[in-house]
Amino acid sequence: MTKRTRIVTACILGIFVILFLLISFAPKHSYSVKYMAHVDVSGKTASPEGMSPGLYVSADGKYVFYFEWWPEEGPGYITGVNVTNESGESVCALTGQAVKSGSVEMDLKKGRYTFNCEYLTDSEAYADFVRKYIPDATIDEDPSETFKDGSYDVEYSFSIRESAKNYLLISMACGVLIGILLIILVIELSKKNAEVKMKYDERQILVQGKSFKYSFFTMIIYFVLLVFIKAAKLGLPIDDGLLIFLGVALGVCVMVTISIMNDAYFKMNENANVLIGFFIALSVLNLAVGIMHIVSGDVVKDGMLSFTSCANLLCGIATLYVLVILLIKKIKDRKED
Repeated sequence: MTKRTRIVTACILGIFVILFLLISFAPKHSYSVKYMAHVDVSGKTASPEGMSPGLYVSADGKYVFYFEWWPEEGPGYITGVNVTNESGESVCALTGQAVKSGSVEMDLKKGRYTFNCEYLTDSEAYADFVRKYIPDATIDEDPSETFKDGSYDVEYSFSIRESAKNYLLISMACGVLIGILLIILVIELSKKNAEVKMKYDERQILVQGKSFKYSFFTMIIYFVLLVFIKAAKLGLPIDDGLLIFLGVALGVCVMVTISIMNDAYFKMNENANVLIGFFIALSVLNLAVGIMHIVSGDVVKDGMLSFTSCANLLCGIATLYVLVILLIKKIKDRKED
């Protein structure tokens, strides 16, 4: 067995082992229910006054409650939700006119949990609910302008999911390891001659220096603008993690564009078709995951584009951009030939 075969085999086996561990540690318990509510508000009366959907948890463990109702236009009432266990004890509560939120991690016992919803139609009812079920909360603003007569259709979604706090860290670490193994695997497979070391010539190195310089300036300009935006307290519906990732992606796109258009991206003795295939696979995979997040409706959390839900979509767009630049370069070279 040659050195190249050993490396390729080790990378493939390593990827399968990591994927197996990732699946083994994945949260296995998740429960959800959706309810479409039609609520008529007249004066200080809501009809119906509320609802009480429930979920059954089949195993003890650490869980997080998730609440979601986010209509295009805010209804003329506030929903108060008090979650109780089989003994009728309150375990979690929150209020909101439009909500996408999760609770803190909790230890739950096997059993049924009920989401007792009350449609609060005036400031007094709202204050009573907060005092009764969320005594530590403070009411900073008068919500009286929220309450309006009318008929409202709101879709409610309630979930109880096994805590993924540690799994998120594990999955990120596994993702990094798989990425490293894939890079090693692609490098080995892209060698036209396994016995010849792949390298860049002097001209390519000079061009790469230029591409890194412009990439650096692009990121500096981006992050300086971001600092000014934050200092001016201009609200962007994008969380900080995604904003940082976007700046890095812009820098990478600038570097890749200059390198590809000046024949400095691929090394000597490197099979470009293997790398192109790798970029195609990355684009399809990341765009597919991104589209799944869009379909599931979790791209926006608490009114903001979230890093965890949009990172794959952004990666997919970036790799797709690289493929477009490669295609443009191929067309240009053919015309010149």
